[in-house]
Amino acid sequence: MLKPPGLRYAPVFDFATAQAGPTAFRVVADAYVAADSGTGVVHQAPAFGEDDYRVCAAAGVLPQGAAPFDPTDANGRFTAAAPPFAGKGVKEADKDIIAAIKAKGRLVDVANLVHRRAPPALTWRTACARASRD
Repeated sequence: MLKPPGLRYAPVFDFATAQAGPTAFRVVADAYVAADSGTGVVHQAPAFGEDDYRVCAAAGVLPQGAAPFDPTDANGRFTAAAPPFAGKGVKEADKDIIAAIKAKGRLVDVANLVHRRAPPALTWRTACARASRD
């Protein structure tokens, strides 16, 4: 059963808790997430997508005027904000992230999914959207 909007959950990585702030890690809802085309659940990362940012800002996950938690740099590498993965490219760190989640006993499944939004010719670096105040 899906949790209703407003309920809180514990993030997988402790370093994210302090950095993302007290309003993060809540279940939110939006019309663009449909149960008839998958699970009806989608991860929101407000630093990395227009819909993600909009939904989190509207739900109060992002305090007004606050920058979203972003543990990556402009080159797509994890920064010191994500200590276990610092210096690694976001896709390069996949296996380490999966192993860390598994070690915590929270891994449910591993699968490769094809994203409908990104054209095949794009790489992670060119397809990765980031929030900007510009």
